[in-house]
Amino acid sequence: MADLEGWEAQQRAALAGMQQKVDVVRAALRRIKVRASSRNGELGVTVDAQGHVRDIHLTAQALRLGENRLAQVLLETIQRAEADAARQAVEAARPLTDDRLIAEAVKEARHMTTGKSSAGPPARQPMTEEEIQAADDAYFERLNRGWTQG
Repeated sequence: MADLEGWEAQQRAALAGMQQKVDVVRAALRRIKVRASSRNGELGVTVDAQGHVRDIHLTAQALRLGENRLAQVLLETIQRAEADAARQAVEAARPLTDDRLIAEAVKEARHMTTGKSSAGPPARQPMTEEEIQAADDAYFERLNRGWTQG
């Protein structure tokens, strides 16, 4: 019974540690506000950690660009701000993404909800010396069969 109580205490402590990391990351993400200006200063945009545009500031110079050029400059500026916000969000999330236990929990949750495991194929284990030798022998046996059947 003491082992079960000790295990429960460990689990509660681990969960509290995870929750603390989640709170830190959530607060850091809320603070991310990226302001980017166009290359010539005609306009500025502000995006949040999710890349949502929160503010657009147009100057008189921007209004003289014309419809097509203004749209192009605005889109380029938003994309730069989004990229910077995404970079900052990745950095802010490191306490979670670098935690092995949390990464395993996310992987398991992804598997349970989508039926898929990680994004890529499973990592291959290195072959043993015996497996390498057997594969080598099989390859040369197939190769030599071609010589004897001709």
